[in-house]
Amino acid sequence: MKNIENSTDTALFAEKAFAGSPVITSTAPFRLPEVIEGELAPSHLEILRTLAVNGPEKMSGIGKRVGASHAMMTHLTDQLEGKKLIERVRSDKDRRLIHLRPTATGRELIKRLRALYSSEVSSYLDEMDPDERGDFISSFLTLEKIASKYSST
Repeated sequence: MKNIENSTDTALFAEKAFAGSPVITSTAPFRLPEVIEGELAPSHLEILRTLAVNGPEKMSGIGKRVGASHAMMTHLTDQLEGKKLIERVRSDKDRRLIHLRPTATGRELIKRLRALYSSEVSSYLDEMDPDERGDFISSFLTLEKIASKYSST
């Protein structure tokens, strides 16, 4: 049993939670943030998290990551753009390509979402005794390693 207090592994776990790790998002009881003004669906949050983790990206690439069709991505992008959270930017290398990136307002929201997720994760982990927390994080890291191995093939 690995005893972890509030170590770097806890911070890693919090970042993975924010990044939308399938291991975490499918098993951990994190609630949607109440910090968000206006109506944002989970799909909007996934797009914002994807942009936060991966940086500016083509709409098709984000759609693949979040499991949304081209038509749905166009609709969601229009909504996020209307809320001034993301913007479409033409590629410098190929003007035909359009990337999505967060606006200043979007970056601020992402910063608040990261803080909220970190707080949620810390709260979740704080309920465990140190041995449980260590085992939980160690198991998570093992699952991530296995998932990464098989998702890249």
